[in-house]
Amino acid sequence: MQELAYVVADVADLGAWRTFVERVLGAGLVDTPDGVTVRLDERAARLVLRRAELDGPVVAGWEVAGERAARDLAARAGVAAIPGGPQEAAARGVDGFVAFDDPAGQRLELCWGPFETAEPFVGARPHGGFRTGELGLGHAVWSLDEAGPARRFYQDVLGFRPSDYATVPGELYFFHVNPRHHSLALGQLGFVGLHHLMVEVLDFDDLGRSYDAAIEGGWPIISSLGRHTNDHVTSFYVRTPSNWAVEVGWGGRLILDEAAWEVRELTEGPSLWGHERTWVSDEMKVRQRELRHQAAAQNLRAPLHLPGRTAADVDGVPLR
Repeated sequence: MQELAYVVADVADLGAWRTFVERVLGAGLVDTPDGVTVRLDERAARLVLRRAELDGPVVAGWEVAGERAARDLAARAGVAAIPGGPQEAAARGVDGFVAFDDPAGQRLELCWGPFETAEPFVGARPHGGFRTGELGLGHAVWSLDEAGPARRFYQDVLGFRPSDYATVPGELYFFHVNPRHHSLALGQLGFVGLHHLMVEVLDFDDLGRSYDAAIEGGWPIISSLGRHTNDHVTSFYVRTPSNWAVEVGWGGRLILDEAAWEVRELTEGPSLWGHERTWVSDEMKVRQRELRHQAAAQNLRAPLHLPGRTAADVDGVPLR
């Protein structure tokens, strides 16, 4: 497994999505017969939005070395993989893919041969770009009825590597497939479906401009500006027109030395500061505030990671 290559979603309000992508994310848009594709870099497609009557499930495309690798993983999983057609593959900006369901019933795709366009990335507004490359699109977090079977499937069958995990204030498991701290997280958050997709900007000011645009446009901020304890990302979360969220982040840590990395439980809570969550219960809000107060009282801090355009520009330093 190499990276989170793309995400595909059926969306009911394509016009609202266009506004969201252009104004809040500042990403590039390309019209297609079925909807739009969102560009974050030189790849032909990172987010594929398909016009639909109802908002549909979200499907992640995971890049592997080639068709043989994809079929071998599907065989290892013991599932009947459905091959993607040429037009479907072209819409995703890849040579090909196979699709199947994980133990939670969530559809995923294994893809190969990504296309790069001749045109450089140009945002909908002046933009410093997104942190992708070998790190992939970003990360995706799914909420499940039961995390255990899916966690074992992604780790033991598909080869995702554990980064860390939390049991307080909620059960959440983080996995990486490249130096990005996590490309996938699975948890039990009280519903079933995608919780959020994270995209990481290269320039800190683009994070602030996205935050301004979300507030000025009336897009619901479901987690205020804050900083995570595990990947050290400074970010906010905004609800999309399809009800799931996008986390816009900056300054994520990397796992550069796999042998030295230690998987641990995140007992200090999810955030060093900020990330006041509107979507959790009042009881959970109180608990998360308590954890942030404890982190402050214990003087827990994390180094700043100044992202460049290659993975080697940043060193992953443990929380101290």
